[in-house]
Amino acid sequence: MSSVGKNLLSRTNMHALKSTDYKRQSGFALVVALSLMAFVLMVILSMSLLVQVETTNASRSLDQLRAKEAARLALMMAIGELQKHAGPDQRVTARAEILGDSVQNGERYWTGVWDTDNPGNPPVWLVSGLNTDPTAPSTESLNLLGASSVDITSTNYPEQYVSAPIIKVNGRNNETVQEIAWWISDEGVKASVGTLPLNSRTKPNFLDETETAATELQIANTQGLEELFTNYDRFDPADAVTQSRISSSRDLLLQNSFLDEDGKLDLSGDEAPVHSLNIGSYGVLANT
Repeated sequence: MSSVGKNLLSRTNMHALKSTDYKRQSGFALVVALSLMAFVLMVILSMSLLVQVETTNASRSLDQLRAKEAARLALMMAIGELQKHAGPDQRVTARAEILGDSVQNGERYWTGVWDTDNPGNPPVWLVSGLNTDPTAPSTESLNLLGASSVDITSTNYPEQYVSAPIIKVNGRNNETVQEIAWWISDEGVKASVGTLPLNSRTKPNFLDETETAATELQIANTQGLEELFTNYDRFDPADAVTQSRISSSRDLLLQNSFLDEDGKLDLSGDEAPVHSLNIGSYGVLANT
């Protein structure tokens, strides 16, 4: 082979090698570019997901804050109305059920306040809304006890549910941002299960008989719980001590004296415990 042929073959091989190296470099660059694009895409998707999660959490936190503030507003309004209408001595309270069959379901457990100085005046009802009347229920109301709320009884007893008129809370642009409602239950008509019966109370040795009798008038009488709980006996020391240990509704479910054989609350009748029992009831000496 001549020298010219050798030179041509060498140049051809070098050109082929350079072409192969260029193709390899181009393929590697393409792989790097695609990898970087995939990484950037992952970063974008991660940031988008993070922003979405944080936005959702912030929205939920804001909703929870608004709900808490709305509940606090309703609580403060209820306390204010209670002090205003039931605070003076010349006031007596009772449930709306004393008005008879004219009271609708949902309003039977409203608490009415009567002014004994002006017995002819209509009662003031301790529920949300203006000019409330249990015999003429509001068209806009919220269930406070019952379906879609705190379900305290079986659906077979809708007459024990409690509803109250809605109060709308407006925002900056006068649009409704919250709806609240409140109701005050009359604890004075319920049986007190967290107070020792009179026969088991230790009389204070630093008071005379008159002062002791006056003190007992301020504490709810727990005689007659046998009518509500068949296993309870106020003359049994163990049952009497049981009552001194009750400080919450959960404690009530831990005392055998108030439970049936299945471990459920042994409450006679169909009325729910929230309407018939309280944990501790105290009274005041008032000039009504």
